[in-house]
Amino acid sequence: MATVFPTTLALAERHMTITGRVTGWLLVGASAGGMFLPWFIGQLFDVYGPYATMRIIVGDFCLALAVLVLLTKARGLQAAPRLP
Repeated sequence: MATVFPTTLALAERHMTITGRVTGWLLVGASAGGMFLPWFIGQLFDVYGPYATMRIIVGDFCLALAVLVLLTKARGLQAAPRLP
């Protein structure tokens, strides 16, 4: 995961202007997810057992995919920039 976050920031820069404020919000979102998801897994682990971990991870992935689709549709379907 250590290479995914900076790569995501680099890809975001291709599609939008990255300012200090935007970077701050990206870091806030990443930090909130890093704090909330382990806590939430721990809460449900006690009740449902280890299978809760997989359900939360799949749910988080589906939520992230939905956000990606919504942002893509809101921006309009544009051709991705070609790599040199």
